[in-house]
Amino acid sequence: MTKLGATRKQYNPNVVNISPKGFNKVREFYSPRYDRPGEAAKLPDLRSTVYWNPYLKTDAEGKASFNFFNADGPGNYKVVVEGINAAGELGRQVYNYTVEEGPATTTGFTRPRRRVLGN
Repeated sequence: MTKLGATRKQYNPNVVNISPKGFNKVREFYSPRYDRPGEAAKLPDLRSTVYWNPYLKTDAEGKASFNFFNADGPGNYKVVVEGINAAGELGRQVYNYTVEEGPATTTGFTRPRRRVLGN
């Protein structure tokens, strides 16, 4: 005991002391709107994460669909879908797809194609 009545932590090699940092409030994930005219269409899209949605829900059969715009540039892309159900069971599915070179726009950048995944 210290003078103020607080106890000191003693070292015990069988116990790990962890101080959790808390949590971060969910923020809206930025996704450019290529279906609207504006400045976003003139800049290259170099995002490494093209879609994230913590509110995506499945139907009674466990199926869901969503759409997103790819980043600029051809290549191989991976989609990782992870979730948890009301019973605490985890789910994970990985999809792979390829984006081929497309026609260049007036800015010289390849316009991303909209992708729809689901069911």
